[in-house]
Amino acid sequence: MKTNVFVMIGGVLIAGLLIVGSTSAQSRNPSLDETITLRLGPLWAGLDANVKGLGQDVKVDENIDVSDVDVSVYGLWRITPQWRLEAGYSGINKSAGDTLDSRVKLGPVTIPAGVSLAGSLETSVLRVAAGYAFLRSDSYEFGIDLGINITSLKESFRATIPGVAPVNLTSIDVTEPLPTVGLFYNYAFSEKWYLTSRAGLFAFNIGDIDGTIYDVFGGIEYRLWEHVGFGAAYTYTSADLTISDSGVKTDIEYDYYGPLLYIVVGF
Repeated sequence: MKTNVFVMIGGVLIAGLLIVGSTSAQSRNPSLDETITLRLGPLWAGLDANVKGLGQDVKVDENIDVSDVDVSVYGLWRITPQWRLEAGYSGINKSAGDTLDSRVKLGPVTIPAGVSLAGSLETSVLRVAAGYAFLRSDSYEFGIDLGINITSLKESFRATIPGVAPVNLTSIDVTEPLPTVGLFYNYAFSEKWYLTSRAGLFAFNIGDIDGTIYDVFGGIEYRLWEHVGFGAAYTYTSADLTISDSGVKTDIEYDYYGPLLYIVVGF
């Protein structure tokens, strides 16, 4: 899966180079100078997640189809030409229901066949970071950022058995703020075409949490007008965490990914 993701992101960037490679940056692209930049659009999100602990082995996407179309929002504030503050959010809120043909195991609980089961999955990723562009020209900028990635995973179910009161179950409910460090590179091929990209990686042992997290983003944008345009990109976030609480360890692995289309507006 991870290899395919990097191949897809590489394809996005190479496609952009082929499209606009023959165009020189004779006029300055407004994307490099705008104080505020907003990007908003649909994300075709997918999630692979697994939680192990307390004798449980819960695969989050096993009982609910987690592929979904949701909204991705990103904002950038250039405090100075070099210093920036950025924030991005995307998430899944999916519900599904069915009558079970066979029994289903949800963590420590086994639901028998014939039961009406409604499930919901809520997943969100919020990243806030401060960055500094230590290389900058009329056509590109390259820098580093430090921030926090807050990921939330919650899967719950409601089982309805004839003659018995409904039973509510929560198989997973985890929210963790995680530090990240990354590099960003933005390049203006022309006054219309613009490449934006970022890659982050962090390995840490902070308090009760030990693990690694990395994320990558790559996209191509086209300005229809000076401060309005559209873009296509691919985003991918992966984490492998161990949380220790009172001597009890819980292992969490997740991959959150998907292509997105968006409108970009600058000021």
